[in-house]
Amino acid sequence: MVKCIETLNWGDCLNLTNEDDIIMAQEKMEYSFLSDILSLDGKKLKEMAFSAIKSKMLGMNYMPRIEDSRLRERAGIFVSLNVYGEHFSRAGTVFPSRPIWVSVIEYAIEAAFHGSLHQPLSREELSALNIDIYVIGQLQSLNPLDMGKAVEHRTDMDGFLLTSQYGSVVALPGSDHEFRQDPEEYLNDILENAGLQMEDLTNSTVRIYRFRAALF
Repeated sequence: MVKCIETLNWGDCLNLTNEDDIIMAQEKMEYSFLSDILSLDGKKLKEMAFSAIKSKMLGMNYMPRIEDSRLRERAGIFVSLNVYGEHFSRAGTVFPSRPIWVSVIEYAIEAAFHGSLHQPLSREELSALNIDIYVIGQLQSLNPLDMGKAVEHRTDMDGFLLTSQYGSVVALPGSDHEFRQDPEEYLNDILENAGLQMEDLTNSTVRIYRFRAALF
């Protein structure tokens, strides 16, 4: 999970009062967007991120040639780095503030050199680098009191954004272990990362959003 501080025009909360409503809402979530994104060349996206990191390391500017027009679409992006099989750093946003290709480059560089508790990524670590890229779909507002039901019915592409007066927490679609995690335990992990407890979901400052993400 990644903590981030963001601002958003919240709009109205979608009140999901029963399981059928939740399932129906999931079925309507941006299938056209996801089908387009899932057909992107994930290898090229990762190569773009890697080239941006390597170029920065060498003191060079990186400007890729964008042949796929879908990469000019705006979408939320997270770039996650693993080195020698261990998590190194992650950077990104759920908000569609920039074109996909711009965000991939920006957050790859941020994760490699500015987003880690460790030292910046070294040349020696570059050869052991593995990159995961999340392309985020549209945020869907949920009634905080229905968060438990939404977690119970989550798919392996679902993530959540929780905001409160204390900041915000993004729960990206995780590993197979996290997906199979008990819904109550999964929800408690999100709340704990946000510094909240279950009863805090009744607080008027709490906002919950669900999104779907394509992972490359």
